[in-house]
Amino acid sequence: MLHAERIKRILLKNKRITEQKWQELFEKAQATETDLISLVTLHHFIEKNELYEFLAQDLGVEFIDLKTTPLDPKTLDLLPLEVMRADKIVVFGFKKPFYQVATVDPDDLQTLDFIRKKLGQDIKIFLTSDEAIASVIEE
Repeated sequence: MLHAERIKRILLKNKRITEQKWQELFEKAQATETDLISLVTLHHFIEKNELYEFLAQDLGVEFIDLKTTPLDPKTLDLLPLEVMRADKIVVFGFKKPFYQVATVDPDDLQTLDFIRKKLGQDIKIFLTSDEAIASVIEE
């Protein structure tokens, strides 16, 4: 999962939130067990896709909105449903020489290594949202 410090750093760097407001949101997130991305977008500090764009840039990957991207049905079945749900990851396409993989956590090296081995090929990693992964899995 994306770490709070990374989200905080990006929001402060882009002047979307003050340190005081961040602390209030962070405490509210902990008290209500709500994820920070939902809170910062709910309170209109930043649009969700814009935040994901900044996060992806910070992580050194691209952001992809799976809701608006054509998905390759042949690749969607390459991972077991349990893996997609548990690790919030989907294989959504193939462009030589890489499988295209969307995940909510590009820092999860263990899962990404497992996917590489399972597919027998290198992967290109994209950041996406929890909601996008859930909508792909539901289809």
